[in-house]
Amino acid sequence: MKPSVFLFCLLSGWTYACAQTITVTEQQTEKPLEGAVLFSESRQLSVVTNVKGQAEISAFKEAEEIQIRALGYKTAAMSFAQIQASMFKIALEPASLNLDQVVVSASKWRQSSEHVPSKIISIAPKDAALQNPQTAADLLGISGKVFIQKSQQGGGSPMIRGFATNRLIYAVDGVRMNTAIFRAGNLQNVINLDPFATENTEVLFGPGSVIYGSDAIGGVMSFQTLTPQLSLTEKTLVTGKFVTRYESANKEKTAHVDINAGGKKWASTTSFSAWKFDDLRQGRNGPDDYIKKVYLRRQDNKDVLVTQDDPLLQVPSAYSQINVMQKVRFKPNEAWDFQYGFHYSATSAYGRYDRLTRFKNGLPSFVEWDYGPQKWMMNHLLASHQGNNAAYDQLNLRVAQQSFEESRMDRLDSDFSRNLPYFPLPFRNAKINHGALTGSLGGVYKPSQSWAVRGSFGTGFRSPNVDDMGKIFESIAKTVTVPNSGLKAEYAYNFDLGVAKIFNRAIKAEVSGYYTSLQNAMVRRNFQLNGQDKIMYNGALSQVLAIQNAAVANVYGVQADVEVKLPAGFMVRSDLNYQAGKEQTDDGTTGPSRHAAPLFGVSRLRYQRSKLTLELNAQYQGEKKFNELAQEEQAKDEIYAKDADGKNYSPSWYTLNLKTMYQFTQIFSVSGGIENLTDQRYRPYSSGISGAGINFILSFSAKF
Repeated sequence: MKPSVFLFCLLSGWTYACAQTITVTEQQTEKPLEGAVLFSESRQLSVVTNVKGQAEISAFKEAEEIQIRALGYKTAAMSFAQIQASMFKIALEPASLNLDQVVVSASKWRQSSEHVPSKIISIAPKDAALQNPQTAADLLGISGKVFIQKSQQGGGSPMIRGFATNRLIYAVDGVRMNTAIFRAGNLQNVINLDPFATENTEVLFGPGSVIYGSDAIGGVMSFQTLTPQLSLTEKTLVTGKFVTRYESANKEKTAHVDINAGGKKWASTTSFSAWKFDDLRQGRNGPDDYIKKVYLRRQDNKDVLVTQDDPLLQVPSAYSQINVMQKVRFKPNEAWDFQYGFHYSATSAYGRYDRLTRFKNGLPSFVEWDYGPQKWMMNHLLASHQGNNAAYDQLNLRVAQQSFEESRMDRLDSDFSRNLPYFPLPFRNAKINHGALTGSLGGVYKPSQSWAVRGSFGTGFRSPNVDDMGKIFESIAKTVTVPNSGLKAEYAYNFDLGVAKIFNRAIKAEVSGYYTSLQNAMVRRNFQLNGQDKIMYNGALSQVLAIQNAAVANVYGVQADVEVKLPAGFMVRSDLNYQAGKEQTDDGTTGPSRHAAPLFGVSRLRYQRSKLTLELNAQYQGEKKFNELAQEEQAKDEIYAKDADGKNYSPSWYTLNLKTMYQFTQIFSVSGGIENLTDQRYRPYSSGISGAGINFILSFSAKF
């Protein structure tokens, strides 16, 4: 250190400045900004401020420019000398509108969104605190750009740009969650993640196979869990959070606590969450087809028909869940950073509601159709090295192990040799070894600070997994899906174009269009088993089906959003999504794609002033007529309502919702609201359970 600088530090007593610790605050209130990102594009360096708004930036000394970014605030760009001259204190000004988001990591590397040609959105923790999503699936849904399908209350299957299930990727701390064992049907496993223990959620739209490999065709959902925070002084840093919540529609009782303890080189974060949900009550106003007044249950070794006292209750849909996370961090010097994470989640057993509401001869078809406890465990070790050399700027090494445990009451084992006495399959073993060459090319053009144009072309693939080739399953009544050993990999071509514009510093509009062509698409079609197209299954003569490579599936759509800044702290924002898809069958004809959701979106009117946030929003979905449903969806009486001709269809619907949050102090806050103010009875497309009726929410939070 130069003598003049040393003397300045000594005389002024700015120990944080000498330690090169920056403090980022909000300009108007001087409140510390947790989660602000300091980023150097040239040096590939990034740090995130802790709960006190502080971060250690000595590694940035040689950086040409340091950007300080936070959602809802104007980006500050400064040199290290300028930050030093400001005594390492930076106050960010609230942003009116900005085309650039915070640094994103869905691509596994932190980078500014202004340099990413793909569309990426980020869901901030403060938005999650206002909206109070019950599960990680609901967390994705509050973005207004991800459609959520549910077969039961204990679930949530995202649909993105006409794709779902194993054509999408879940990434947890950079590790893909859905592996080759995941099934082809709607996936409910995202509920294993804890929204309370998630510090940032990002969604990358379009193919991501270059980074994530197989399955990243429609998009990538990236969840970054809480990172252990080191102390920037000699004193141990102890922070934490406690949340408790109640919701009336399913009598939710939730509690969460996390604690961080950090020294100069070691840090630990412990997180625990518990949820208990009763049967979900649906609304009073809507299609009567969604009401099931009776159900079967086992009593005294007999099947007993039970008539519900409250026909609006969806029985059985209750379940409970716990999540535990333990992370340890060791940073011996500025170059190396080691993190170990342990994640564990377990649900109770719960009924698959859509199957339990299937009727035959006027009675429920099943007494039991349950998912057993759904468990997920992951051990993850991450080693990061700041090289800043000719070979690399940054190196990340990840080692992860995951364990999944699930069970279904009405499913056979997929060991082919065991099934041979019951289903004489023409093969005993199947081997999968499919790869593909993929790539992406894109660019961002910004003629001014108020204009941005993004375009990209990318490819992706999906290799057949164990479920595609090894499942014997009743997907629809009087049908049976059998294994097909002749499957090949799918391959996708995607075109994406987006335009964003800010008008008069008060209106931001963005439109993105996309087109994806999926070759060798794997879809369920009629099949023959040993020359027979029908076999006996579950006591009924059933049509034989199998997953097969159809010729082509095409999906296209538009995503649009508008944000308007109004005087006196008001803001209006709308997100709208339209997608359509066609699948080509073996005979050359085409039909609707199953996972192309109807028109959907959300519109918000928000007021924010000082410690108070108020929001009135409307969520909505368009109609999907009978002839717009995929062929396999048209026969699902238990899921859909009936049109005037008695055919299945998905009606349009809307809900009005009031949300509020008040920050009493820097420690205590309360949030809540009323969802579905008009008590609508609605069911999202392809879902087997209705959404909540009128729902009262109250949540208390303490952050220290």
